Amino acid sequence: MKKIKHILGIILGMIMGIAMLACSKQPDFDAKSYVQSSLDAYYHGEYKDYANLLELSEKDAKKEIEEDYNESIQQQFDDSDNITDKGIADYTEKLLL
Repeated sequence: MKKIKHILGIILGMIMGIAMLACSKQPDFDAKSYVQSSLDAYYHGEYKDYANLLELSEKDAKKEIEEDYNESIQQQFDDSDNITDKGIADYTEKLLL
């Protein structure tokens, strides 16, 4: 069993190494612009730069952000038995104010 775990660990390490090498070949990626545009999209509703970086339309960028937001809210309450869908909707509405 230990040998299998060891072999799986080595394979996983190799896959991660290959993935990192593949991702590192993107010299034109601007992390600062990506982070700033993401924050602007999530917190200020400014989707233009975010959409340009991801090569999406502003409408699709907005939809993606809203879906991510709704999913994160739902995940917060997945383990809770005490809250209804209406309670989640009320909570979400108050966050958006």
